[in-house]
Amino acid sequence: MTDYKEAVILIGAACSFGYDIVSKLSRQFPAMVLTEHPDRYEQMSAAADDIRKRNRDTTVLCCRFDAACVNGFDNIICQMEENHLMAKAMVYCAGINALLPAPRVSEEIWDRILEVNLKGFFFSSRAAAGQMISHDMRGSIVAIASQHSVAVNYDRAPYCASKAGLVHLVREMALEYASCGIRFNAVSPSFILSESNSNLLLDHSFCSSCLDKIPLGRYADGRDVAGAVRFLLSDESSFVTGHNLIVDGGYTIRQV
Repeated sequence: MTDYKEAVILIGAACSFGYDIVSKLSRQFPAMVLTEHPDRYEQMSAAADDIRKRNRDTTVLCCRFDAACVNGFDNIICQMEENHLMAKAMVYCAGINALLPAPRVSEEIWDRILEVNLKGFFFSSRAAAGQMISHDMRGSIVAIASQHSVAVNYDRAPYCASKAGLVHLVREMALEYASCGIRFNAVSPSFILSESNSNLLLDHSFCSSCLDKIPLGRYADGRDVAGAVRFLLSDESSFVTGHNLIVDGGYTIRQV
């Protein structure tokens, strides 16, 4: 019988905090399956090469995947089977936004955000759970939501709706898959400071409107999110399911 390696799947691995999650989990799992939209594949591939150099015993499989394509994840599962990898965990990092006031949100924008942020999670996590069940694997699945799943904000109607729906969907999936030993949880981070958004987040007016509302007095770091994800994928959280772990420095304390 062929031996399979236990793998963690990261969907949207090239997001702003994706490398922090990849780096943190590379020491926790013997194999990683990294997926990203074709337009961002090269960025993800570079991160994968770095992981291979630092962790030579870790198997890293990179796949092109558009989270809005509901049938596309079946191909990921096929590639995993061909490489003798079985899902032990999954992290759904894929997410998009469009900063527009509600009257300017078109049906096309609404559909695209809901497809990636909500619909994509349902179908990919269902497929991953299916592979876990086929290998008699008790696993853990984490969705990256947002503080805006709890606290609303201007110009984010479809985004807030998708993230609130994502948290409730996680609860539903946790209920349905509990009997299979598969846990579902969410992590809801605050604004995450990165190279790509530092000009916006460090702008004086933005700091006045957002940073001043975070009681801990700083933005989130990718490592803050990665630590929360690692906990929810570990045995230390084996009795935690259907939970939304808010990593926001206290932002939602004042907003809800």
